[in-house]
Amino acid sequence: MIDPVESPEFSGPAPSGIVLGGATEARNRVTSVVEETVRNLLREAGYRVPKQKMAVWCHHPEKSQRLLPLTPDIVLIGKRLAIEVDPCGRLASHRGASHRGKEAEDLRRNQLLQAVGWTVLRLRLGAEKGMHIGARDVVCESSSLTADAAQALLAAVDDAVEQREPLVRFVPKKSTASPRKAPVRRSSVVRLAEYRYGDQAHIFSWLPDLESSNRVHLRLAFDGRFLYTHDQPPRFIGAVDLNELPHSDWKTRLQEVLPTLARLPLAGTGKYPWGEELLITESLDQDAVAIVNACEWKCDIDRADYSFTINCERLASVTDTSLLDEAGHVIVSLHPSAADLGYRFVGVERLNGYRGSYERITLTRRLTAEP
Repeated sequence: MIDPVESPEFSGPAPSGIVLGGATEARNRVTSVVEETVRNLLREAGYRVPKQKMAVWCHHPEKSQRLLPLTPDIVLIGKRLAIEVDPCGRLASHRGASHRGKEAEDLRRNQLLQAVGWTVLRLRLGAEKGMHIGARDVVCESSSLTADAAQALLAAVDDAVEQREPLVRFVPKKSTASPRKAPVRRSSVVRLAEYRYGDQAHIFSWLPDLESSNRVHLRLAFDGRFLYTHDQPPRFIGAVDLNELPHSDWKTRLQEVLPTLARLPLAGTGKYPWGEELLITESLDQDAVAIVNACEWKCDIDRADYSFTINCERLASVTDTSLLDEAGHVIVSLHPSAADLGYRFVGVERLNGYRGSYERITLTRRLTAEP
């Protein structure tokens, strides 16, 4: 049976350009408070969650020549993971109609999505043990998203993304008569994920004390080579050299290395491993200082390609590591440590604006830093 919510979307043939298993913006925009809570939870954990609901194009179960757009509650497109939030209370509530008794329909949706390469994970709220639909479901006895249910859901998403063995998780209601127990943590490094606003950057949380809820948010730059604070702007803490290891070993190495770095200032020591500036100059003339300041205004350790603008009529040419005037004298140069890491000047472009001519200077570190 097809969900009536989907029926307006498959009344005609699929639009041109649609591919089986592809995701497009959905016409069905209905959402709920608990779905928004789950979206925010996933974003805070470092996952890229679309702002709008997305439809996944599947085989139509009744019309062999047509495709059917199914709209999961939440999707992680890059991971091909569909997350459904199912209220399963005995009565309909403000969270939507109950899925209790609709197990066959939910299973059919799972099968259609799985047939086109998607993994389905259901958060079953207000459900008893054994009421799972798929092998990765989180069954929560409470009808609301409790802290324990949120922790179980994030663990289930991590397992699905890393393609670990499927596991159904059951989260029972807590007894009000029992004192609250601290969550049992298996790792001091949690939520290790790519940082979507950087190049070769990752973020994670570190719990120095597994018995405490206090955590430190940290960032990795240069594909795991350098450890930074997860601030704006980030600040350098130390070198951890994870770039020499496969990603599957990063968490283990971090758990070994982080306690030894506790003596370092976790507030960070500088913008770069070598100090505060990417460019250096031997003079303090106005043009050189202006170029250095303009670069630092735009540049940070997470970006592999960037450009900045400056009004400097003296600027005539560029080498890989220096900006030169007409006489071939160096105005500014890359810090030697930056050059060793692969930073290079790509070029200088002279442009015209409403205030006159100016220069756009472009740098990159992809030339030698990419694996």
